[in-house]
Amino acid sequence: KKSEVGQIITFQGPAGVFTYRQSEREPIFLATGTGIAPIYSIIKDLLETQKTEKNIYLYWGLKVKDDMYY
Repeated sequence: KKSEVGQIITFQGPAGVFTYRQSEREPIFLATGTGIAPIYSIIKDLLETQKTEKNIYLYWGLKVKDDMYY
């Protein structure tokens, strides 16, 4: 169904809690688009604050190369 000009549309953002749980395993992160923001913070903390020596794997999906940042 096509939206009409002036029609009210309701949106709902993500719900829930996103946290990193310490583990003996190497972390694997998956993200798309701006969903990288919380994962970026977690990886930065692991490297800079916690000085982890584990390999960290990040799979970040984007539509085109020009969408890359960080």
